[in-house]
Amino acid sequence: MGIFSLFKKKDDEAGLGISPAGEPTRLALHSEAERARQREIARATAMKIDAIELAMTSDLFEDAPRRVPRQVQPPLPADPDTLVMQDFPTTLLLTDEEMQAAVPSAPEENVAEEAALIYANGDAAAARAMLEAAIAASGRGERPLWWMLFDLYQACDDAAAFEQLSIAYAEVFETSPPPWQGLAAATSASHAAPAGASVALPSHLDASLAPLLAQLDAQPTATLDASAVRAIDAAGAALLHASLRRHPQLPLAGVAELAAILRPQLQTGVASADPAPWLLLLELLQRLDRAEEFETVAIDYCITYEVSPPQFVAPVAAAGAARPPSLGSARFPLVGELSGSVPAFEAHLAEHGKLIFDCSALRRLDYAAASALLARLRPLAEAGITIEFRALSHLVAGLLRLLGMGEVAGLYPHKY
Repeated sequence: MGIFSLFKKKDDEAGLGISPAGEPTRLALHSEAERARQREIARATAMKIDAIELAMTSDLFEDAPRRVPRQVQPPLPADPDTLVMQDFPTTLLLTDEEMQAAVPSAPEENVAEEAALIYANGDAAAARAMLEAAIAASGRGERPLWWMLFDLYQACDDAAAFEQLSIAYAEVFETSPPPWQGLAAATSASHAAPAGASVALPSHLDASLAPLLAQLDAQPTATLDASAVRAIDAAGAALLHASLRRHPQLPLAGVAELAAILRPQLQTGVASADPAPWLLLLELLQRLDRAEEFETVAIDYCITYEVSPPQFVAPVAAAGAARPPSLGSARFPLVGELSGSVPAFEAHLAEHGKLIFDCSALRRLDYAAASALLARLRPLAEAGITIEFRALSHLVAGLLRLLGMGEVAGLYPHKY
C-alpha cells in the first residue's frame, strides 16, 4: 500500500469521527445531537404550517353549510300517535310555505258549518256565540266567519254589534267594512202571512183591481203574479203603481211581460194622456233593473209632460248584491224565514225554463225546507235545468253547501 493511500484512509476515518480504536469521537457525538435537534425543529415547523393551513381553510369555508351527520333513528314509541323528535332542526327540512301549511289551523270550516246549521234550526244566539268565540280565539280568522257574523247581526237587527264588528274588521283586514243593509228590516214582516203566499192578477187590470191589491197590505211578503195579465187601462195602471210604491220590496212574477204590454200604450208628446201607464212602466223597469231602458222611457216622459225626468233607483231587494240586469223577471224570490217547505216554483220554471232564486230578502232557511228543496231540485238538475241561488246570505249559503246543494245549483252569496 502506498503512503498516499495510507494517509487518505486515516483522513477518511477522522472525518467520520472514528478513533483509531474504532470508537466515535466527540465530533461525531456532537453531529448526531445536532441532527436530532434539526429534526425536531423541522417537525415543529411542519406542525405550524399544517395549523396555519387548517385555519385558512376554516376561514374560507366557514359560511358553507355543514352536513349534519346521519343519526340512527331510535325505535318508535309505543303510542303510534306520537312522533319521534328528530335530531336536526325542522327548518332544514321545510320551506316557509311548507312550514305554514304544516301548522294546524283552527277548524274554521267546521265552525262555519256548525254555526250555519244551528242558525237554520232557529238558535241565532248559539250561532252568534260560536262565531264570536271563533273569531276572538283566532285573533283574525278567515273572512267568511266575519261575513257570517255580519249577516247574523243584520238578521237580528243588532246595529250596535254590527258597528263594533265593522271597526274590528277594518283594523284586522285593513279594508273598508261591509255596509249595513238592514236584512231584518227588509224581511221583518215575513211572518205576517204564510211564506210563499201568492196574489195572482187577473187578465184585465182596471178599476176593479182595488180589492185584490188590498190583500197585499195584509200580507206584504206575498208574491204578486202578473203572468196572466193581457190588458191594462189607465185606472188599473194607477192602482197597481200606487200599490207597488207602498211595497218597494214586493216580490213580483211576470213583470217583464207586463212591461211589454204597457210599452205600446205610451204616446210620446200627447200631454193629455193619463200618465199612469208611464209611471207604472218606469216602476217596473226599476224592479227589473233595466237602467238603460228606464232612461229612454224617462226622457220620453219628460218630453211629453214637460217635467223633470225621474231618477233611476236600483231595486231595494238587490241593495249591496250583484244583480245581473239580464236576469230580470227570471228571478224567483225567496223571502223572509222559510220553514218546512218553499213556495211552488213549477209555474215559474215552465215560463222561464230555468230557476234563478233571488235570495236577497231571504233571512233564514231551516234544515227541513232546505232538504226538501234539494230533493225537488236534484231531478231538475239531472235533466239539465239551470238552477242558481243569487244574493244568498252567508249563513244560508253555509247550510246549502253542507247539504250538498252545490252539486245541483250554483250558489252565489252576496258580496261584502
